[in-house]
Amino acid sequence: MRELLELAEDKGCYLLSYGKKNEDYIMLCLMQKWLREKHGVHVEACYNPYSELIYMYEYKINEKDIFFNSSDYFKTYEEALQKGLEEGLKLI
Repeated sequence: MRELLELAEDKGCYLLSYGKKNEDYIMLCLMQKWLREKHGVHVEACYNPYSELIYMYEYKINEKDIFFNSSDYFKTYEEALQKGLEEGLKLI
């Protein structure tokens, strides 16, 4: 999570601060909103019932004419969202 927050700050997203572990999801949501509203990069994590049994979540990114669907699957929604946000930040 620390690397993601540092990358976000490098891109100009100063909405976040290093918080307690239970605040991670709130920080991910704030970053997701910032990317969407400030840069038009839409990142979402979603459930995929057709993936392998343990890894059921993936992320999708939509930015103007670019649509990207992850080839990796994750155990939790938060893991998928975090990876999607990392990739979304690289687009700006």
